[in-house]
Amino acid sequence: MHTVLIIEDNFINRRVAEEVLRAKGYNVLTTDRAEEALPIIQSQRPDVVLMDIQLPGMDGITALQHLRTDPVWRTTKVIAVTAATAKGYRERMLAGGFDGYVAKPFTAEQLLEAIRAVMG
Repeated sequence: MHTVLIIEDNFINRRVAEEVLRAKGYNVLTTDRAEEALPIIQSQRPDVVLMDIQLPGMDGITALQHLRTDPVWRTTKVIAVTAATAKGYRERMLAGGFDGYVAKPFTAEQLLEAIRAVMG
């Protein structure tokens, strides 16, 4: 069973993603703050992280930078999940180190496809 960590400060978005993933057999961990996510990643070792970009406190981009500087977590698959959809934003997120990108609002299939794509 694969484990997915959802880092999302909007309760409804977090709950929808959690329900979609649990229904497909994923083990799901959740938090609403990036600061809480880093210890979860270290202790639970999720296969994929769904990272909201605009979070209170530490944003998703900063959290990703913390992960990418640690050799142990450098290869953790992280998907940017964001409502920011301006032209070129997806490309900037991927160039910045994210392994995938999902725009909000997303469908269940878009979320699942993004996870399948990064897991190979």
